[in-house]
Amino acid sequence: MRYSPPSRGSGEGLRVREAVPAEVRGHIVTRSVDSPRNGRPIAFAFPGEAREADGMTVRLGRARLRRSVNARLLEAGLACPMLYDGPS
Repeated sequence: MRYSPPSRGSGEGLRVREAVPAEVRGHIVTRSVDSPRNGRPIAFAFPGEAREADGMTVRLGRARLRRSVNARLLEAGLACPMLYDGPS
């Protein structure tokens, strides 16, 4: 994978210039964002096509969570958990 550094003062992050394979199918399961200001989804990422249609309610059991990209990255030591308080 090859990256391009962000332009000075552009506010952009790194950009992937080249990757093998060039494209990978996947989907995310999310129900909220970290804050209205940032708008980043709190999500689980999965390889391949989703089993459910967009907008459907999804119940994530342990087996499915273990298949997530999130779990694989944690197991490989390539990510750390970001913990949020649930709704009160």
